[in-house]
Amino acid sequence: MTGPGFIELGLIMWVLVAAIWIHVARATFAAAVGFIAFGLLLGLVWVRLGTVEVALTQAAVAIVTGVLLLSAAARMRASEEAAIPERPGPAMRSLIAVLCIVVSVAVALVMLLESPPRQPPSPLPAGMSAAQDAKRAER
Repeated sequence: MTGPGFIELGLIMWVLVAAIWIHVARATFAAAVGFIAFGLLLGLVWVRLGTVEVALTQAAVAIVTGVLLLSAAARMRASEEAAIPERPGPAMRSLIAVLCIVVSVAVALVMLLESPPRQPPSPLPAGMSAAQDAKRAER
C-alpha cells in the first residue's frame, strides 16, 4: 500500500482550510459559503475513497443545508450586528475547536482499533476443508 498522492494531500489541505475558514469567519454569509465548500470537498474525499453513493449524498446534504443556512443568514442580517458582542470570545471558540478535534480523533481511533468482525462458523466438521468435502460428495 502506498501513501497518499498529490490529489489526496491537496484534498486534505483544502478540507482543513475550509474547516478553519468556517471557524474564523466573522460574517454568517461567509461561514455558510464556507460550509457549502466544505461539504463539496468532503464529497470529493468520498469519491477518492471509492464510495460514489456516499459522495453524492454528502454533496446533496451540503447544498441543501447550505441553501438553508444562506436563507437564514439573509434573514438575520439586520440582527447580526446587534448580536456581535454576545458571541463567545476567541479563547472559548478555540477551546470548542480543540474539544471537537479531540472527540474526532477519539472516534477515529476507536474505529481504527476495533477488531475485525468474526467469521461465521464453518458448516464443515472440524479439520475438513471444502476440497475434502467436495471429494466426499463425489463418492
